[in-house]
Amino acid sequence: PFLLQLIYVIIITNWVVKTYPVAKTNRTLFVLLFWPLPILFAGFNLSESLALILVTYLFILLLKETKPKLFFLQLFLFAALSALTRHEATAFLGMLGVFLFLFKYRKEGVLIISGLFFGLLVFSIWNYSQINEPLFWLSSKFNASGAGAKDIIETYGLSARISESLLAVFFVFPLIPFLLQSPKIFNQYWTSSVSKSARQPIYLSAFSFILIFVLASLFFFHGADPKYLLIAAFPFALLTSDLLHSFSPIRKKIIYYSI
Repeated sequence: PFLLQLIYVIIITNWVVKTYPVAKTNRTLFVLLFWPLPILFAGFNLSESLALILVTYLFILLLKETKPKLFFLQLFLFAALSALTRHEATAFLGMLGVFLFLFKYRKEGVLIISGLFFGLLVFSIWNYSQINEPLFWLSSKFNASGAGAKDIIETYGLSARISESLLAVFFVFPLIPFLLQSPKIFNQYWTSSVSKSARQPIYLSAFSFILIFVLASLFFFHGADPKYLLIAAFPFALLTSDLLHSFSPIRKKIIYYSI
């Protein structure tokens, strides 16, 4: 677990130092590296931590202004590897591939989705070789986890389950209440700073992912655990960092709410 966290830190630090002006580097690093969700799960030997590294590196590949060598091959490879780690990584990257395609990053979107299909094909072949059921990775989630979610709702009620999932969402992106109260500021940032970059499909995928998480918690999860949102930590930490850099009213609001 420590090694995985160290790799995560190295990936982020390398990208931030090369991307942001010196004046903003320290603040951006502070937000990205001390975001609570990756730190919380860094001490556990979970596949979520590996998924976080793979997906975050893929995000950074997309955000780099100067594309590295074998850029498109890396997109395919890291998407395939991500599909072998966690279901939520597959879901997130599937949405990202669609949004990239819709926002004219067509080759990137096709390669990510192709990589996911390749990873799932490998996973299915392995399932077939072990238990003669190639789609066990999918059917087990519908059967076992779906039954667990139903039992929890019947025991504690629907409102308790929704509250649990919303608390997990707040944990990964605490600025959500502020954005709901001040949508104009977010819209200004969205149209001025994000509209012509790969940030837009990444952020749209992140917001779509948390919406699906809330809905899926009603049907598929034993518990609406924040670990299922771990792979969205980087986009939401980056979004928070960008908003804090861009708008002083946001700083005032955060100070107000913290008091």
